[in-house]
Amino acid sequence: MNQDHFSFLTNLDLPSQSPSILSSDELPSNLYHTFSSYNLTSYTPSQLSQLALQNFSTILINPSVIPTYLPTFRIWEYSLPSTSSSSYLTRLLSLFFKPSKKIEPFTPTSYTQFFIPIESITLANKCASLLIDSSTTPSENRRQQLRNCEPTWEIEYTTLPCSKLLDRLLNPSAKEEKVIKPSWMPNSVRSYLANNENRTRKGLERLLREEDLCPFEIEGGLGTEKWLGVARDLVLSREERKGHGKKGRRKGKGKGRMWRRFVERMGVRTDREEL
Repeated sequence: MNQDHFSFLTNLDLPSQSPSILSSDELPSNLYHTFSSYNLTSYTPSQLSQLALQNFSTILINPSVIPTYLPTFRIWEYSLPSTSSSSYLTRLLSLFFKPSKKIEPFTPTSYTQFFIPIESITLANKCASLLIDSSTTPSENRRQQLRNCEPTWEIEYTTLPCSKLLDRLLNPSAKEEKVIKPSWMPNSVRSYLANNENRTRKGLERLLREEDLCPFEIEGGLGTEKWLGVARDLVLSREERKGHGKKGRRKGKGKGRMWRRFVERMGVRTDREEL
């Protein structure tokens, strides 16, 4: 199913259970009930780590570049060995990924999700129609302008913490710019970054959160215990949105915002009924 979400394989599931095919409307509710069945809200972060080692493996599902909704792709980043190595693989990966001393080599540390906004596709289709319209003969200059209306990729979100995303936008390194560039951010962020005189780190952080560009804020590798923590927060957020559950457990995430945005990203920000 080409919807942006994650799930788990666990030995808590019954061997006799067979996977079912869910519709796009059924998936959010099914995920909520699955996450709730693990009783994750009763575990501390350290307990989640032990639970992950014993019972769980993470499944990350990304929407396809041949779209069910809008075209997408995902760039993964991995840790590299901190020791020097002359192996071809290490030298090749070092061109793109930043070494890390905190987690095991070649462990996924983050991913960044790209998509083509519907406005960009609509503009490209309009330009294409004008180019092939036999009833009009645009000037050569106009034809060149229309050819430049190609769809543009944009960052939908990243698993990086907002603090790390801020560092990359304000003080980018050559390696990190291969994954996250200001020109790939939403228009509101590009405009703010271009205003050198009035921009502040705090103001940019507020804007990144408003645009939901760093929804998961995972640091230290994309381990299963981190995704169990995200699932726990999603359960709390969904319960808060439905008017029950413990209040104040998600500071700054009022009215179930985390769950609502999670459902929106499943369909790559296309209009759909929220469950």
